[in-house]
Amino acid sequence: MPFNCIPATDFVNRTNEVLYLKRLPDLRERHLAGNILLEGANGSGKTELLKQVYRSIYWEDSPIVPFYYAFKTATLKASIFAQDYFTQFIRQYISFFSKDPSLVIGRGLSPARAIPPSAAWLLDLMDEFEELRKAGDFCGQLLAAVSAPAHAAAMSGKPVLIMLDNFQMALRLYETTPGDFSGLAGFFESPMKMNLCPHIVTGTPTETLESVFAENAFRGTAERMVLRPLPDDVARALLKSFCDKLGIREERETSIRFVRFLACNPLYIKCIAHSIRRMGKKEATHRDLWESYSHEVSEGEIALYWSSILSEALREPGIRRLAVRLFMHLAESNGEVTATGRLPRMLGVAEAEVKEVLAALKCAGFLTGTTGYKVPKEPVLRDFMHSLYMQDIDSKTPDQVRELIRAKYSEQGSPDMCFEIILPSVPDAELIAAKAFEQIAQTLKLQPEVTERIQLALIEACINAMEHSGSFERKVFLKFRASEERLEIAVESSGRFFDPEAVEDPAIELKLTSANKRGWGLKLIQSIMDEVRIERIDDRTRVLLIKNIKKEEVVHDTRKLQS
Repeated sequence: MPFNCIPATDFVNRTNEVLYLKRLPDLRERHLAGNILLEGANGSGKTELLKQVYRSIYWEDSPIVPFYYAFKTATLKASIFAQDYFTQFIRQYISFFSKDPSLVIGRGLSPARAIPPSAAWLLDLMDEFEELRKAGDFCGQLLAAVSAPAHAAAMSGKPVLIMLDNFQMALRLYETTPGDFSGLAGFFESPMKMNLCPHIVTGTPTETLESVFAENAFRGTAERMVLRPLPDDVARALLKSFCDKLGIREERETSIRFVRFLACNPLYIKCIAHSIRRMGKKEATHRDLWESYSHEVSEGEIALYWSSILSEALREPGIRRLAVRLFMHLAESNGEVTATGRLPRMLGVAEAEVKEVLAALKCAGFLTGTTGYKVPKEPVLRDFMHSLYMQDIDSKTPDQVRELIRAKYSEQGSPDMCFEIILPSVPDAELIAAKAFEQIAQTLKLQPEVTERIQLALIEACINAMEHSGSFERKVFLKFRASEERLEIAVESSGRFFDPEAVEDPAIELKLTSANKRGWGLKLIQSIMDEVRIERIDDRTRVLLIKNIKKEEVVHDTRKLQS
């Protein structure tokens, strides 16, 4: 609905666009502008821009009547679409003059009872449409519906600014079954050429909309307006505005780095801010931002946004699974791939089915390409599809998916230290890891006894990785990630899965006084670290050791460290 939009104060850096679109009827009448083809990336604010224009005109003393319509899959059958389009226009037209928003959402009086005397001709328009509906004339209904705004403008002399969202879906209008009647979008040709009815159309992907206006029926009827990403400082200000309202503190440099990663996309920024609030955080730290991001692309509002687009393009769950597999295959290839050749054979799917799915993904904006198909560089879309792959194909739990995504980006723009070491599976190699951590501990200014205990946990984790994996690779991969507040050590090895249930727990009291530093057991590791996670990632076992550093565990007098 057009009134379902954010406060105008939060709609930043789009003032010029709003003012230009509000002036479009006057410019069109003077032959200084055409219809507008509004382009921009998913989530860049195209729909929000239309709603802001609608709301601004609606509450002003303006001679321009705004009309907003969003195409939906549920109303693509021509007769249903015609009824929906016509009814929404009549309601919005009457609502504009009465300034009663309840009419728009269908909660006020019936449209006929709310018609003002000066617009009694609307009754004739409604009667004519009803006769066409009863006669089952779907072409007549469709023509009457899309021509209603032009008819109203001609009768009243007041321009109607028509805003059509998701217009690419007009290509999928049908009579009885999908695909049985192509070219129904051509019914918009005549209204779009009328000066009193300028149209603003949006949709994704851009290529689909451009193909519509390249056809003979629409050629030369529209000019392009591209909605660019927000500037870095404006995007950061938007995040700060959301955080301030939610009582969340944020740091400028951290926020700027993060919104750059989000391509300064206002939808993503809003979702992240709300996610941080739901997590109960009071600060938007580097770690909090990436934790909220990992949740958003796997099961939050961002995931819901992309899921709805994917479901619109591919209705059957089984087909969506194939789409996810195809997408990830293309993402790994990093090039433009055709639907023919080896791709169908590699996935064990018929070539016709592969072509159909790829075409649907391209139409929905998930893929680009000229002669073939290519995955866009947008990391948010890639991470969303990767999260679907991990859950639907790899059967990973939501917690595992979130952790994998968070770990992937935890170093990006981070002030944390990060070190990687590869150990050979040879005797006493774990002591090299312990010695390396000693240097990290000095940088963190950890108390010597804290350092020693973490070294013991690290040694045991390395021994387990060497002795339990049975890998031909005979290597252990270590990653240390450390900040003043938190230490994470990832110990990975390929081969057999390390089953914590199969490890015998030793008597810890005896081991603490023993000279043998081997075989300390998982129980001791868990007693030292705040959190221990053991998970399977592809062909590797990863043991993640997490320690939250307390103030009392840090040496404030550096001379104590040197001694």
